[in-house]
Amino acid sequence: MTLIEIPKYLHELHGKQASVVSLVLVYSSALFFGIFISTIIQPLDLAVWKSILLFIIVADIAGGAIANFTTSTRQYYIENKHLQLPFLLMHIIHPFLLFLLIPNFLSFSIFMGLFILFALIILKILAHYIDLMAIAVFLFVIGITIILQLSCTFEFLKIIPILFFLKLILGFAVGVFSKEK
Repeated sequence: MTLIEIPKYLHELHGKQASVVSLVLVYSSALFFGIFISTIIQPLDLAVWKSILLFIIVADIAGGAIANFTTSTRQYYIENKHLQLPFLLMHIIHPFLLFLLIPNFLSFSIFMGLFILFALIILKILAHYIDLMAIAVFLFVIGITIILQLSCTFEFLKIIPILFFLKLILGFAVGVFSKEK
């Protein structure tokens, strides 16, 4: 497997070295979902700046959903524990921005923000005592189940919180917290 040295300013996204395959998957996911959601949201006639910001947020979530499963990204955050909390706190802004961009996304935004905080706190506490995978999958499934019950003008927007939970609960928390024992 060919590894590429990642520039320092991209270490938070990919770690220090990443495979070509992982890079292609991360950016393909980001582009696919960014374009997909941007296309679906067209009937809302968002201002151009809102459409661009929505694309960036969705691309970040979707690309990160892949990146957080890569060995290089996980290893980077395991080695740089001081960056874990800022990384997680940075993602609290996503639900807030989604609400600002799509006001009828309020229930999703509130649930995304509160549920991810709850799940990450639980996983961080339990990481020192048990294997996180089963708990993380349980929380992920609970989150998806609740998301699927919430009403939404565009049902396909439900993919955003699902990718968000995948990225942070299964990708980041399991991959990073479980290695801290």
